Amino acid sequence: MKMQWYCPLRALFCAVVLLGCGASVGSESDSANRALQLGDSLMDKEDLDAAISAFTEAIRLDPKLTAAYVKRGVAYEKKRNFDMAIADQTEAIRLDPISADAYINRGSAYSGKNAFCGSKLELDKAIADFTSAIWIDPKSARAYMHRGSALAIKDFNKAIADHTEAIRLDPKSADGYFQRGCTYMVNNALDKAIADYTEAIRLNPNSERAAAAYGNRGCAYLWKHDLDKAIADCTESIRLEPKSAWAFGVRGHAYEEKGEKIKAKDDLEQAKRLRTKPK
Repeated sequence: MKMQWYCPLRALFCAVVLLGCGASVGSESDSANRALQLGDSLMDKEDLDAAISAFTEAIRLDPKLTAAYVKRGVAYEKKRNFDMAIADQTEAIRLDPISADAYINRGSAYSGKNAFCGSKLELDKAIADFTSAIWIDPKSARAYMHRGSALAIKDFNKAIADHTEAIRLDPKSADGYFQRGCTYMVNNALDKAIADYTEAIRLNPNSERAAAAYGNRGCAYLWKHDLDKAIADCTESIRLEPKSAWAFGVRGHAYEEKGEKIKAKDDLEQAKRLRTKPK
C-alpha cells in the first residue's frame, strides 16, 4: 500500500523540480536576450564600451548564445581591437559552423588587421573566410562585396567580378557601389570610380556613406585635375560629416593646386587636427 501513494508523490515531486529548472533556464534565456537587445540599442548609439558590456552579460547568462559573440565581435572590430573581434567570431563559428555572418565578420576583422599591420597572411585569411561565407550562402551580397575589397590589390579582375555580383544580388545597396568604386580607384580607373560613387550617393544621399562617397569622388576629381569639382564634392562631404579629416585634406590639396594658399593651409591644418584628435 505504501508504494501506491509514494510513486505518484515521487513523480509529482520530480515534475515540480523539472518545471522549476525549466523556469530558471527560461528566465536566464530571457535575460540573455534582453541583454542582447540592450547591446543592439547601445551599438546604434555608438556606445561601444557599454554595448560590449551588455553582450558580455548576455554571454554570461547564455554561453551558447551565438549572436552575442557575433555582435560583441563587431563592437570590438569597430574599436579596432581586431584580435578580440577575431576571437569572438571564431567562437561563434565553433558554436554555429554554418553562420555566414560570423565568417564575414571574422574576415572583416582580418582585413582590418591587415590594413593596420600590413600582414599578407591576415588578408589571405580574410579572403578564405569570405569564400567560406559564399559557400554557405551563395546569395550573400555582403560576402561578395567584402571579398572583392580584399582582392582589390591582389587581383583586380576577380575583385571587380565579386563587386559586380554583389551589386547584382543587391542593386539598391549604396555600399556595393561604394566599394566597387574604391576598387576602381586604387587601380586608377577614375571615370568608373566616379560613376560608382555617384550611384552610391544617389542611392543614399544624406548618409555617412554618402559623405565618404563625396570625399572619395572629390579625390578622384583631384587626381583628374578637375579642381572645382573636387572642392565642391569635399565641401559637401564636410557638410555631411564635419569631422572628416579625409575631405579636409583632399580639399586642401585642391586649393593648393589652385594657388589658394590661405584656404589650403586652413584645410590641411584642420585635417591634421582631426587625424591627431584623441578618439
